[in-house]
Amino acid sequence: MGLRYETVAYPYLTVRRNIQEQQEGDMELIRYNDEANKRERVRRQIEAHTLELEHGVAPEQHGLRTPAIKGISEKEYERLADTVVVVPSEQYRTGDRRRIYQGGQQSGLRSDGDIQSNVNF
Repeated sequence: MGLRYETVAYPYLTVRRNIQEQQEGDMELIRYNDEANKRERVRRQIEAHTLELEHGVAPEQHGLRTPAIKGISEKEYERLADTVVVVPSEQYRTGDRRRIYQGGQQSGLRSDGDIQSNVNF
């Protein structure tokens, strides 16, 4: 019997949150991931609100108010929302899919149903 290949071994990645124990680049990685998560949450919120308006189920259409995203201030929300532009599906139809443009890149579903990665245009 010989040895069997299972997978490549990588060192265990730990990001230290304590400032005293951090290595170079740890804080930068934490801040980058936090910013990316917030940007994605804002993009999904805007996309969902657009769908709610299209289908007539938005809280504002029934005399209510959409709650703010937890952990993101209004000022930060506005800054992040300025990078997202949602193109209404009625103007640019590809089946029932919509295109979402973010920072000069397009992401979403193609008309054949495949997931389209970020592509510069």
